[in-house]
Amino acid sequence: MDHGNGVVAGESLPAMVPDETAIAVQCDLYPAQDVVEDRNHRGASANGKAGEAPTKAQVSLTESAVVEAEAKARVAVAEALEAEAKAKAAVAKADAEARVAEAAAKARVTDAEAAAKVRVAEAEATTKVRVAAAEALEADLKIVKLRKEIDHANEQADVEKVVEKPKKRARTGEPGTGAASVSKAVTNKSSEGLQIGQRIEVLFDDPPEYFPGTITGKFKGRWQIEYDDGYREEVDLSTTKYRLLRGRRPSSMGLTLRDLIKEGLMEPGQGVLRVEYMGHVFLGDLMPSGSICYEGELWETPSSWSKHVKRSVVPSYKSNNNGWDSVFYVAEDGEETTLKQLKKTHALKMSGFGSFEKETASRGLTLLDLIKAGLIEPGQGVLRVEYMGHVFLGDLTPSGSICYEGELFETPTSWSKYVKRSVVPGYKGDNGWRSVFYVAEDGKKTTLEHLRKTHALKISGFGSFEKETATAPKVKLELAARAPAAEQAEC
Repeated sequence: MDHGNGVVAGESLPAMVPDETAIAVQCDLYPAQDVVEDRNHRGASANGKAGEAPTKAQVSLTESAVVEAEAKARVAVAEALEAEAKAKAAVAKADAEARVAEAAAKARVTDAEAAAKVRVAEAEATTKVRVAAAEALEADLKIVKLRKEIDHANEQADVEKVVEKPKKRARTGEPGTGAASVSKAVTNKSSEGLQIGQRIEVLFDDPPEYFPGTITGKFKGRWQIEYDDGYREEVDLSTTKYRLLRGRRPSSMGLTLRDLIKEGLMEPGQGVLRVEYMGHVFLGDLMPSGSICYEGELWETPSSWSKHVKRSVVPSYKSNNNGWDSVFYVAEDGEETTLKQLKKTHALKMSGFGSFEKETASRGLTLLDLIKAGLIEPGQGVLRVEYMGHVFLGDLTPSGSICYEGELFETPTSWSKYVKRSVVPGYKGDNGWRSVFYVAEDGKKTTLEHLRKTHALKISGFGSFEKETATAPKVKLELAARAPAAEQAEC
């Protein structure tokens, strides 16, 4: 075995001269022999042994390698932990995104459900509006039916009408024909001294009898006669037999303006009677006696005056029009009412329809009456007028007056005219009951005219048609700014 010193087992060592460096070494292989080892060789052997044993540097390097390995292991562990953390973060992010997506899906479902509910609500609202419109139409039909009943009652009770139709009659052109068959008491000899408003009986030839009537006017020498049965004519009384009637005109044969004055349905005054014809406007004065004064002449009936003023526009105007239809009465508040409507009101009152009286007339009812009936309530800005893009809001006081910009107005017409004139100074006026709206708490607006009709129906027994069906539901109004004033003064 080679020990690194050139000695082979089983062989004898060569003789060597001992020197100072030689030492005796006990031979393990050959106990009988002493082995002399050169120190130089010993040193080499020692160096060989030293190469086999780790040095401090090697130990340090080993330890450094171990530390480095441990550090790398730790780094690897840290990286593994970081990777695991990233994986967990990715999982958490994925979970969060999944939750967000789920929430978004739920939100979309909620929105879809809300949209569906809105559509259902809109459909229900549309259905309700249609139902309300149908109810309103039914109410309007009730109004029409009631009006027909009123007209029928008026036909039965109108004191100006007679049951039988006017008799057909004619003139032969021969004055006095058939006179032998009639009374000869006090017939005329001329037409001098006759006056408008006088009651006379005029003789006709066919049939040969006298017919009572009233002188209503005179035109180009011919007298205008309105007979008690409704027949009208112009006749030359200087060539036609007639006789004067004494005493008062029978009340059963005709209503007069004086009768309306007595009932308080109209008041005498200047320019309170009005006729419009082909763009012309004629104003007449109502006298306390019930006559109509126009340009210094008196007219006893609305028909005669209406015909006269229309002929001033069209001289050839020929019509048996009823002046009660074409003549308007203008009240102090500017409201215009046909005399026919006032006549109907009078007839209804006289025939026992006392519940209507003023309510069915175009004038007389007040806002206070509507308040008492519970159809409207006092409040700020509850009355509304819209005109040419402007909106005006008025306050309704508990007394039934209208407060606007610190001023009080007693009627809807006077207030409506006032605010419209603030836009158009030359505005002539209208019926405020039709142009003024009442705005309820829920924002629904109704014309005062409709509420007035509702009041009349309620008074007459149509209790089911009250405020609920006065109008079809309307879209809730946005609060409109006052115009032209921004704020309204307190009243």
